[in-house]
Amino acid sequence: MTDRVALRGVELAVRVGATSDERDVPQVLVVDVECLADLRAAGASDRLEDAVDYAAVHAAIVAAVRDRRFNLIEAVAEAIARAALGFSAEVKVRVAKRAPPIPGGRVALAEVVIERRRA
Repeated sequence: MTDRVALRGVELAVRVGATSDERDVPQVLVVDVECLADLRAAGASDRLEDAVDYAAVHAAIVAAVRDRRFNLIEAVAEAIARAALGFSAEVKVRVAKRAPPIPGGRVALAEVVIERRRA
């Protein structure tokens, strides 16, 4: 299936990091979520109830990471994917962390990309 609804550049404040110091303060992660879905019915009817409601997807992914602590951005991506799978049978999630603390190095972004399907 090639139809998709995407949210790009979603900024989420998340407590994430390999060390407790990193997790003490929320960090802004940049997230992209793609929900693969057959959009023909929505295109024909022009009705929200036939579409993937991206406002509802956004609310679900925010709720999935709010008030939680994560060690890894991979775990953040999994939580977001699980939430997004409530709206689509297949999702692709990209989570990027700006300027990750890497000893002896400088990196603009560290990111993970996962794709998941409903079982």
